[in-house]
Amino acid sequence: MTVCLRAELGTQQDPWPASPALQQLSLEELQPGRPRALLLGMAGKSHWSQSVEADAATASLTFDVACRVQRQPRWLGSSYRTLHDDWGSSAREGRIAVGAGVELSVEPAADSLPSRIERAGDLLVIAAGLRTLRFPSTVRWKYRITVV
Repeated sequence: MTVCLRAELGTQQDPWPASPALQQLSLEELQPGRPRALLLGMAGKSHWSQSVEADAATASLTFDVACRVQRQPRWLGSSYRTLHDDWGSSAREGRIAVGAGVELSVEPAADSLPSRIERAGDLLVIAAGLRTLRFPSTVRWKYRITVV
């Protein structure tokens, strides 16, 4: 196994964390052969939940993330840093070579609200779509990472 990406967590001084603030983990198998990690956490007055489902048939992980916010966030999303020096260029939109002969395909999951997926230096950033919200509100983003 080759580790290609590492979650960028940020610091305690960041007004909004670079990735979800998660502290509790439960491993479940909701469907035979489809393991899922269920995670919960809190940062400030914001509550986080995330599920990560592995699909061996497609070599993918699907991330479904939600954050309950009390006020307008400056940022919500997930950030990853590459662990290889040969962080490649995109062959086409949503496809990124991360080194060690591995290319990742990153795309929003079909049933989620639009999110922004981009590279920023050696970071892969998935930003939640923020719009005018009534507070408190729950912001959700969902994406899939596939080894191709």
